[in-house]
Amino acid sequence: VTESVRGIDLLGSTPKQIFLQRQLRLSTPDYRHVGIAVNKDGDKLSKLTHATALNSNEPALALFQALAALQQQPPDELKKWPTTECWQWAMANWQPEQLVGITNMLAR
Repeated sequence: VTESVRGIDLLGSTPKQIFLQRQLRLSTPDYRHVGIAVNKDGDKLSKLTHATALNSNEPALALFQALAALQQQPPDELKKWPTTECWQWAMANWQPEQLVGITNMLAR
């Protein structure tokens, strides 16, 4: 793992994880923390808040929606591609500078 994109709610645990990785002489990925999806009450979307689950029957659509939420600007036709090809597009077109989050703001 060379890059980790996760919610800003995990920012506080990142230094502890990096410390453990260093103690264990493991490589440390480049962490990016992005805003989290919330419901109308401001609660993080999760099973605990009864968020609607992704449709596992349409993995390409779910990947498309995730890429769009991460501001990666996937093309509309990606929704209909086979999952393997969707992942190939995502890896080839990944733009970490598009991520919005505290690490991006601090880096500027």
